[in-house]
Amino acid sequence: PLPAAVFRALSRVHFSEVNYPFIGAAFVAKAVAAAVAIACTLPFGKTRGDGLSRAGANVLMMTMSNDLAIGLPIVTAIFRVSRPTFPDQLFLISPVQILCFTTLSMALMRVGTAMDASANANADAAAAAAGDENE
Repeated sequence: PLPAAVFRALSRVHFSEVNYPFIGAAFVAKAVAAAVAIACTLPFGKTRGDGLSRAGANVLMMTMSNDLAIGLPIVTAIFRVSRPTFPDQLFLISPVQILCFTTLSMALMRVGTAMDASANANADAAAAAAGDENE
């Protein structure tokens, strides 16, 4: 039922009536949360790659709020009479979340994993070279 509700709400939104400051405020709030997650996580990684992977996971956890399940009943109750199209605009926040912050978090996790794999491969190659020299 949720994909149908999202499609129905997005099909009824007229982009001339969209409250862009509201969408922008949600984006800025999530961007600040993502920046705080990255800044607080990077220094505590065991390796540089581990820090990036953990930062990506924390960005995902900090920005992936359930805007629809929590916000829709509240916004509908408050703005049902004065701005009846306002609750439908909550559905526009989800694509912004997926496009920007989910992509950022997945990229951080992949880069961190690749950095750790590269470091491990270099360490294994160095250990193998040192073993050959001792023989």
